[in-house]
Amino acid sequence: MTILGRREYIPQFPDESGWDLENKKAPYFYEHITLQEVKKLKAASAKQLYKIVMIVPTPLEYHHKDTFFVKGSHLDRFLEHYSEYAAYVVSIERVEQMPPTEEKL
Repeated sequence: MTILGRREYIPQFPDESGWDLENKKAPYFYEHITLQEVKKLKAASAKQLYKIVMIVPTPLEYHHKDTFFVKGSHLDRFLEHYSEYAAYVVSIERVEQMPPTEEKL
């Protein structure tokens, strides 16, 4: 059965969690998880430090590459803030600590 051109989601597991294929032509998967799993993931990521690399295009020949270190508890607000700009997220990775500032000086 389809809903608005999409097939109906049939969960893998009784708690309605599991992986689902969105589009066979441009494959990506998304996972349905329970509310308890959401709470556990948010709590675990809040304490983590993330390194985010972005490219900011400019009308000039050279673009900016910006690197940010953001605590997980602020990650959603950070990404929401930068979604308003014409920046491209290149990578988001979990890191143990920020590099020393003299590393870039």
